[in-house]
Amino acid sequence: MFNLGTIKESMKKLIYLEEQTMANKFLKTATALTIMGTSLLGA
Repeated sequence: MFNLGTIKESMKKLIYLEEQTMANKFLKTATALTIMGTSLLGA
């Protein structure tokens, strides 16, 4: 039998990691767009 507490903790960790990954992707995209916009304005 699985311990429900253990499963819940694992789910929380997975969700947390997923959120961190999404935040990182968003930050990278925002940074890339900012750099592109700056270089276009500077051109």
